Amino acid sequence: MSTQDRKHVRKKKKFGKVIEYVSQERTVIPSDDVLTQIEKDALKARVVTAQALAEKYNIAVSTIKPILHRLEQEGKLKRIASTKWTDVFSPS
Repeated sequence: MSTQDRKHVRKKKKFGKVIEYVSQERTVIPSDDVLTQIEKDALKARVVTAQALAEKYNIAVSTIKPILHRLEQEGKLKRIASTKWTDVFSPS
């Protein structure tokens, strides 16, 4: 994503403080080529998180999580750590 595509948003907080952030638009439905590439990268990496793959491929985290859980059920990945918000996987 180029810098021209990004939107700078200014949000005013209490007492005159202004916070600027860059809003990112991520794809929700990846193509078949991207899905196979995600699976290959997940199996090659030492550890895998949904956030890392989502940032790398510019896809929503909610789309990556079911892919990783499917790979875990197939026995290709195993969960090595889990919290309320994120799971860490490793190739089996």
